[in-house]
Amino acid sequence: MEHFPLMVAGAKPSGTPQQVVGAFDRQPIATVDAGGEAVVDMALATAYALFRNRDAWLAPAIASRRIQVAHAQRTQSNAGLRKFTTWREDSCI
Repeated sequence: MEHFPLMVAGAKPSGTPQQVVGAFDRQPIATVDAGGEAVVDMALATAYALFRNRDAWLAPAIASRRIQVAHAQRTQSNAGLRKFTTWREDSCI
């Protein structure tokens, strides 16, 4: 089972790792490190500082390209799903 650590710079996990279960069948799918109130405060402070520092933001051209790549990947994924769905419908006739 995959384990995900805290993704807050400088934060240390507290307590035991928590189990993540699937919404459909409630089967375990991963574990994650737990953090307390101090970790949440660190994450929010970091996010706010990064938001306020516009010099660190992605340039519009880079952000636009990343959006195009994500859209292309989603389109390819949807095309594969449509092909599978069409095949399944044809096979049931």
